[in-house]
Amino acid sequence: NTLSDDLLHFVYGSFKITRATLSSCYSDCIDVDYALGDLSNLLIKYAGNDGLDFMTSTSTLEGIEIRTVGDKGISIGEKSQIEATKIAIYEAQDGISVKDDSSLKLHNSQLVNNKTAISIYKKNWRYGKPGSLEGREIHFSGNDVSLSVEKGGVLKLYGQPLPDRRHGDGTVVTDDN
Repeated sequence: NTLSDDLLHFVYGSFKITRATLSSCYSDCIDVDYALGDLSNLLIKYAGNDGLDFMTSTSTLEGIEIRTVGDKGISIGEKSQIEATKIAIYEAQDGISVKDDSSLKLHNSQLVNNKTAISIYKKNWRYGKPGSLEGREIHFSGNDVSLSVEKGGVLKLYGQPLPDRRHGDGTVVTDDN
């Protein structure tokens, strides 16, 4: 896919992918713009850029493993709304990035050996604020930074303690707060 940049690109439509392996992607393995759909039981490995990239989209993710990507395991931006369960991300610059007024509900997942496990920030001024993440049963292991939450961003973790190695001046809430 070196001529077309991303391996799969969904724009202005709907999609459903179940039980697939995507490997050695030149840029993003799956890029979703202004679309609605479901992804389940996927293995994504060796992406030059992002494993999954969402822009102004709504999606449900389940049973996805992402390994060894050049940038983000999952990039969620531009007011996207994502629900995800049973996600495993290994060896990314950012395991999961939630930005630009996007939201992620993440459950029963693991982030292992990433530079930053979860990053919440504002990239595009048009959306006015960083993203938000609500999570439960998220396992963090071997990440350089577990949480990075920029001012205005919100991260809520339920049923678990805050992981070590976190920074930023955004809002971080747990059951204990």
